[in-house]
Order: sequence, then structure tokens, then C-alpha cells
Amino acid sequence: MERIRALTVKINGLDTNGSGLIYHYGDNDNKYILTAHHCLTRNKDKRTFNDAEHQKVEIYDIKGEKFEILKIYSPTDFTDIAVIAVKSSNDYPSVAIKTPESNKKYIFSGFPEYLDGNDDEVESLEGKVSGVDYKSITLTNEGALNDYQGDAKENTVGFSGSGIYEFENNQVCLIGILVSLKAEGQHGKLKGISIDIVNQFIKGIGLKELTPALLKDFNRYYPLLEEEIGQKYKLILHKYKIELNAFTPEQIFTKLNRKLYIPFNSSPDILNLDLWNGWLNILFIVALWRKKDTTKIPIDKYIKIDIEEGPGNRFYFTQSKNIGDVISEIFDTQGQVVYEEIREGDLVFINSKSFFGKKILKPEDFKSIIPHIDCIDQYGYQKGIEDISNPNNIKEFSIIHLAHLKDEIQNTLFSCEICNKKLPEVEQELISCLESILLDLNNHTFKREEEVTYEITN
Repeated sequence: MERIRALTVKINGLDTNGSGLIYHYGDNDNKYILTAHHCLTRNKDKRTFNDAEHQKVEIYDIKGEKFEILKIYSPTDFTDIAVIAVKSSNDYPSVAIKTPESNKKYIFSGFPEYLDGNDDEVESLEGKVSGVDYKSITLTNEGALNDYQGDAKENTVGFSGSGIYEFENNQVCLIGILVSLKAEGQHGKLKGISIDIVNQFIKGIGLKELTPALLKDFNRYYPLLEEEIGQKYKLILHKYKIELNAFTPEQIFTKLNRKLYIPFNSSPDILNLDLWNGWLNILFIVALWRKKDTTKIPIDKYIKIDIEEGPGNRFYFTQSKNIGDVISEIFDTQGQVVYEEIREGDLVFINSKSFFGKKILKPEDFKSIIPHIDCIDQYGYQKGIEDISNPNNIKEFSIIHLAHLKDEIQNTLFSCEICNKKLPEVEQELISCLESILLDLNNHTFKREEEVTYEITN
């Protein structure tokens, strides 16, 4: 609750007023205020603001500190939202976003007009999300909005522009912006605009997108991995949680972005649960392999995240369901070719929702597959390689699907269960299982040696 209050701001517009919230990325003094457009002006057709008008609009935080306004952005399609770039050296809590869902509890805080001039001008209302469509959210307040002192409209003046929040996994998540009453507030109905619409607008004007809650950490994905490992052995996973928590989906997305998928995708689906469940799996496998008491995994030694020249294993998500289609994606000449990213001796890990047939491909396996993949010939022609089908003209690298590693881990756990082995023994068996698979691929990185550890750089 205190976090939400700390994010709440008061807006005195050109000829109106309202509320809003602070959003920041933590990397500089520049922050955004998210609000409703009608909190800035009653003129819904006005979509640009000059420097003089920037000076007239006043925005204050919960402590009365005034923000310096840099620029005001409003959609030209008359959507009732506004994004205001402001400057402030003060610290504010961070908040992640999530897509609104029906039947979830919500809360919002704002500066209602009826509290204007009081020592504490902030009020909170809460209730349940009663409807969601592509653009808007219907809210049902807990109790009537009207009382003996005023009707619903009078009692909600000043709340417009407030951030609407849900709590998920003990995390405050922003789901939308409050814009109006619905049906004049009958039955406690209010209307908000989905944060997804706000984020689309932010992306469209070239600003950095708001961070989804699903990217903040891996907490949502642990139950999925625990379910795969089984309750009896989840303590092994918990042993490495400190190491795994050194990484977040947001860090990985920031580094890899369009290279999370093959073929490379300029607009990757970053809310794909299978994508991040796969990343948690691969980080756990690396942590098992390392088996060191350290909070820093030398991640780039095993899975390339900081994209640089030189060898390094890759991890991609694919929509393909067989190894032949994966190879086609690697050599696809549309856009940047994934093959050119891969180096001699690399190991390419792949993940997908479902996959059939062969799940490991060693360099020697290319001999039988290359003649049957048309796009490899197209790539060779484009690069001026006369006989691309000759294995000597192809880099040597291996491909392994995450599903194969997960299957072998499951088989190992089942064998340990039958033998009633203790947890330390089970852990060692898992490491031996990985060794038998990864060392067999003759990969240059999966071998035991002393090395300096480091974490992902921001």
C-alpha cells in the first residue's frame, strides 16, 4: 500500500486536474508520469503541448515535490492517456506491468477533489476487475461510489489518471490507468484503459517499453521446474536459487532481444511462458554443471548472452517441431542468417513447446542432412560457396534440444528414486548424467577447468 501511495502524483492541468503515477527504469533522472489525457486539458482535440504549456502544467509527488516537465506525449487517435517525460533526482519505487484479468482484486490511489487542502490528500479505492477487453478494463468498486455528501461523479473527481494495480506473488503490478465512471458510476462501475494499450503507445513513440512483471524475476517459473523435478528433489533446485536469482528474464531480454528466437525476430513474444521456463531450466543445468558455492555463474562461458565475436554456446526458442526445420531456420537467408552468428565448435541449445524426432545433431550428422535442405544451397549460392553440401565447407557445431536433457534428468531421478538415494547422491548423479551427454558432444566449453566467474553486465 505504501508503495502505491509513493507512486501516486497530483496533476494540475491547463484547465483541469487529476492524478497519475510515476514510472522509471532506474538508470537516470528521467522518469515518466502516466495519466489520463483529460487530466491535462478538457480539450480532447488538443494533442500537442508547447514549452509555455509545459510550464503551466504542475505535477507533484506525495511529498509535494514538483517535477520538471520535459515533454508531453498524447495519442493522435484520441485515446484518453498521456505520457509525460519528467526530470527528478528523487528515488521512487519501481513497478512492473501485467495484462489485466477478470475477477482479480484491484486498488488505486489518487488525489480526489474532496480532500483538496487536507493534510493527507491521498485516498485509495479497491474492488474487483469485472470485465476486460482489448482496450479497456471495467472495475467494480467495493461499495457504492455515491454517499449522502455527493453522487458518484462528485466523489470521484480527481481520481482520473490514477494507476490501477493488482497484487501477484506479493508483487505490485500495474494493470491500467483510471479514466472515467462507467454508466455514471451505477453499481460502483469505473472504467480504465489497459496498460497494454499504454505500452503500445510508448513503444510507438520510440520510448523504452514498460517492463512486464513476467520479466522481473524467475519466481513465476520455479513452480513449473519444481513440478518437473518432483517434490522430493526440489531441495536440489532450492540449493541453487541464490545463483539462479542473479539473473532475470529482463536482463536476458535486454541483451538478446530479437535473438531469443530463431529465426531472429524483431518483435519477439517476450511473454511466452515456455521461453522463460526454458531459460530457467538451462540456467539450472549450468549451475549443476558448475557445482560451486558462488553467487556468480560464468554464464557466457556456457550460454552466450553478451553477444560478442568468438565462440560461445547459443540458446534459442523455436516454433519448429523437428530438427530439419530448425536447420532451415539456422540457414534461412531472409534477414540476418543465424548461421553467421554461430562459431566453429559451438553447441546450439534449442527449446520449443513441442518437438518430434531426433533431438541431438552432431557435426557428422550434417553429412546426411545437408543435401536435403534447400535453404543451405540457397545460402551457399548467396555467399559464393560452390559446393555448400560438402561438409568441409560447413562449420562444425552441434544442436541439442532442451527436451532431451530434461528427459535424461527425469530418467536419472527415477533411477535414484528406485535406489532410494540421498539428496547429495542424487545431485551427483544428475551432474554425471549431464557429463555423459555434453562431453559426448565434444564441445569446447563443457569441460572442467578453473576460471574467473562473472555475472551478466548491465
